[in-house]
Amino acid sequence: MTVGFVIHGNNATTLEAALRSLRQVCDFVVCIDSGSTDGSYELARASADVTQRVPWKGFGAARSAAVDALCSKFGPDEWCVFLDSDEAFAGDVSRASLDAALATAPVAQGYRFSRRNWVTRYGTRWLLSTDHRVRLFRLGVAPWAPAQIVHEAFPQGPWPRLGVTIDHAFVNGPLDERRRKQHLYALLWAVQNADGTRRAAPPALAFAWQAFRELTFRGGLLRGGLAAFPVASALAEYSELKHRELARCRAGAHDDLLAAYREGRFDDLFRRAAQTLADAA
Repeated sequence: MTVGFVIHGNNATTLEAALRSLRQVCDFVVCIDSGSTDGSYELARASADVTQRVPWKGFGAARSAAVDALCSKFGPDEWCVFLDSDEAFAGDVSRASLDAALATAPVAQGYRFSRRNWVTRYGTRWLLSTDHRVRLFRLGVAPWAPAQIVHEAFPQGPWPRLGVTIDHAFVNGPLDERRRKQHLYALLWAVQNADGTRRAAPPALAFAWQAFRELTFRGGLLRGGLAAFPVASALAEYSELKHRELARCRAGAHDDLLAAYREGRFDDLFRRAAQTLADAA
């Protein structure tokens, strides 16, 4: 038995491919919808075994809801595949090919898939970078909690790579909407990390390092040419904003947001954070 899930919100253009991929390898699929109005919910209901509407309180709460729904029906040793709503398998991936890959892989409680991050802008499509993310795991080792409002990846660990590749529609079209969302999530990231040990880097240095990393180490300039510069700049702006807001939180700003986070009022936190940015605009 292999189960799976996807969380989504107004992703009708990419959700169908994600659901189709999950159906290729999963016997049972759960979809968590955060209040879609673009037809995503109807797409999910037509394909998933269980579809739930869950108010958006962050990635951790949404993924926890999906795992809870699966754990109510299946045991902790079942394999679970999850995809983001803008991800889909590359090539021909089936239950048989997944089982074959597992049969020859090192024994582990979770496995990473290769993820290719694609940029589609102005009629061209090019590969920005490739990374490796856990997308297959035993239900019993799910790491998510509602307090993980932004960072939803698996923690560092001995997660071997499996011979499966997914395509990620990382950037589609204009960057304005990404930049708008980035400021919100940079602020939320700062709130989430304000009480931790993460060091706030100088914002300008964070920007420069992230841009350099995307263009060189990750190969954006090699594959995208001049088109890589605005994408790398947008990603670098996110890093810059995160560290600027982290320093501000630790200097006494955003007390209302920090209180909402510490008290677990995550729906209130998202509302207040959005209003804070709107007031500052």
